[in-house]
Amino acid sequence: MQRLVNRTMDKRGIGTAAQEAVRLQREVDKKARQETRQSQKEALLRKKFEQKQQKKKEKKRGH
Repeated sequence: MQRLVNRTMDKRGIGTAAQEAVRLQREVDKKARQETRQSQKEALLRKKFEQKQQKKKEKKRGH
């Protein structure tokens, strides 16, 4: 019984409401940064791919 109580107490996390709010805000900011980085990376990869395709077309067409 005591083990169960201890497990539930451990899952609560940080004690005060202010600290919990700060933790949640950090998590939100982290997710936002990750999404921004992901979209930037995808845009960069798309741009590189288009540049490769353009280069292939120019080589095939000749000078």
